[in-house]
Amino acid sequence: MLGPIVLPLPRAQLARQSVIRRLVTLASVRKAARADVVSAFDFKDAELAFARALTAHTNLWLWRVHQRAFGGDFVVVDVSAPRPERRPVLAIDLKRGERVRVDRPGVQMQHAARAVSAIADDGVVGAGATPLYVTGDATEVLSHMPRLLALARATKPSV
Repeated sequence: MLGPIVLPLPRAQLARQSVIRRLVTLASVRKAARADVVSAFDFKDAELAFARALTAHTNLWLWRVHQRAFGGDFVVVDVSAPRPERRPVLAIDLKRGERVRVDRPGVQMQHAARAVSAIADDGVVGAGATPLYVTGDATEVLSHMPRLLALARATKPSV
C-alpha cells in the first residue's frame, strides 16, 4: 500500500476544490507517488457531500481511509470528551441504498483497527481504541449519527 492509511479531513479543507490532491501534498507524500495516493483516497459518489455534512458538527473529526487498505471509507471521532480514551470512534463503510447496520465489519473493514491505531498514534483516541463498525447509505448514516455516537459511547469501558 502506497501512502498513509488515513488522511485527516479538516472542515476548512473540505470546502476547497481538489481537496484530496491538496491534502496528499500537505501530507508530504513523495511527488512520484502522489497520483496513486490521490487515487486511493479520492471521493466517489456521495462521499464528499457526506464528509462535508459530517464535519459541519465541530465535535466530529473525520479521516478518509486508504481505499485499498480494507479499512472502510471513513473513521469518525467525537472529540467532545477531553480524555482521548473516552472518545467514541466509528469506522464507516458507505453502501449506496443500504440500511444502516452496526458491528458487521465484513471484508471491506477487516483492517479498520489499523486505521484507528494510526489515529491513536497521533493522540486523538486512546491506544487500543475499538471502533463501532457502521455500514449503510450516506444519508441514512448521517440521520442515525446521534444514535450511533450514543451507542459507541455506551460501549466504551469506564476509565
